[in-house]
Amino acid sequence: MDRNFFEKTLERWEELAIRGLRTGEKAECDAPDVLERIIVAGMGGSGIVGDFLSDLANHYSWPFEVLSLKEDRIPFRPREGDLIFVVSYSGNTLETLSVFNQSCSASRCIIVTSGGELLFRSIASGKCSLRLSEGLLPRLDLPEILYSILSFLTSNYKIPNIKAESLDDSIVIFKEDLKHQVNELAKRFLISPPILIVSRPYFSVAIRLKNDLAENSKLYSSIEFLPEAAHNVVEALPYIGDPNRIFIVTGKYSWGNIYIEAFSKALNGKTGYIELKGDSLLQELIYGYRLSAYISLELSSLRGFNPCTTENIDKYKEELGRVLSH
Repeated sequence: MDRNFFEKTLERWEELAIRGLRTGEKAECDAPDVLERIIVAGMGGSGIVGDFLSDLANHYSWPFEVLSLKEDRIPFRPREGDLIFVVSYSGNTLETLSVFNQSCSASRCIIVTSGGELLFRSIASGKCSLRLSEGLLPRLDLPEILYSILSFLTSNYKIPNIKAESLDDSIVIFKEDLKHQVNELAKRFLISPPILIVSRPYFSVAIRLKNDLAENSKLYSSIEFLPEAAHNVVEALPYIGDPNRIFIVTGKYSWGNIYIEAFSKALNGKTGYIELKGDSLLQELIYGYRLSAYISLELSSLRGFNPCTTENIDKYKEELGRVLSH
């Protein structure tokens, strides 16, 4: 796998999103009659879906909680009204397998995977699964993961502001031209690794960008969340030596955001902006994930890295597997 594979897969994102839509709407899985809480368990490229759903739920005031769990266990007892999505593209993520073993025997779980040990265990235990396309990298199958889960939810529950029709309509955002914005931001990030400032409902975009820059471009960046960052971090930012590192993630739902306006004025307006586009929040979030992927791909070329390889992550997984096998 190399840059060409990475780029070709990104060009398939619309196709993968449509495939996810069809998977979710056809799935017949055991789910609570009255949904009280969604728990999304997953790591890395498979884990961002919890942050994505959390942004939507927070903004639209969904009548149930959404918890994003990036750990090796659920640190509480699941309730009758809980629906747990256990997400691992490979099906072999050790932390996610641990969540499955500890929590899914007596809970309503839906497995989201392309195969591996997780699929084997889900079949053996009779758990329902949303099957993903094989042969990709976890972070590159993001649209299929997101849309399969959203499609399942809209097919089985009344979700405020997210209907089956709006999912179909949102697919158009995959055709949006990103080239100018990608080139501009990649060049700026090459000079100054970004400090990302973000408020709801765009937390997941900043998280995805930080992770993409790390995995694909081998570039460390950081995130500060508003309004909390305005009570501590803002005091240090004028002294970082390079104000060009500060970027605020914004979209149409940031307009009139008093926290962003006050934060920017506290820094005398010395901030850059990462502007998201789309006719809805769903489209803006998808736009942000595409932008993130293409920026990190461009940066990987500028920095001379293969965006598909993750040497240190692989070492971590090997060591974790070795320790747990004893």
